[in-house]
Amino acid sequence: MNPPFTSPEFQTNYFTSNLPATRTGEGLLPPTTDLFQNAIIRLWHPNIQPAISQQRNLSVEHEFTGSTTLQVGYVGQHGTHLMVAMRYLQSQLHADGNITPSPFLSGNPTLRSELSEISGTASIGNMSYNALQATLQRRFSRWNSGRSSSTLQTLPF
Repeated sequence: MNPPFTSPEFQTNYFTSNLPATRTGEGLLPPTTDLFQNAIIRLWHPNIQPAISQQRNLSVEHEFTGSTTLQVGYVGQHGTHLMVAMRYLQSQLHADGNITPSPFLSGNPTLRSELSEISGTASIGNMSYNALQATLQRRFSRWNSGRSSSTLQTLPF
C-alpha cells in the first residue's frame, strides 16, 4: 500500500458519488445515503517506529602465487521495524484451527458489516540476509585472466 498510488485511489469515480445538494455557503444537508456502506478505512498503527537497517561485511584476500588470489568475504544485513501492509478487518486464524472475527470494531457489528475493508500500515516487519562470497582469480598472461565466483546465502522465512 502506497497511497495515493494504490489502485482504489485511481479507480474511484467521485463524479458519481452522492454529494450534498447544497453549497458550503448555504449550509450542508444531512446525507441521503449511508456514508459507511462499502467504505474503505485506511489507518496507521499508533506506535509506528522508524525502520532500522544494519549492514556488515568482512573480506580477506590471500595471494597464493604471483598470478593466483583467493578472496573470501561475509556480507550481512538485518532490518527491523519495516513497514507492512495490514488487513485489519480480516478474520484471525489461531494455532488450534479456530477462526475468530477481527477484534477491530467488534463492539459495533452493524458498522463492521457495512465496511468493505479496514487496511493499514504497521512497522512490524523484519528481514535478515547472510551470505558467504568466494572469488578465485588467476592471471594466465599479461592480457588474459580468469575468475570464478560463488555465493552461498541464507534467507530465513
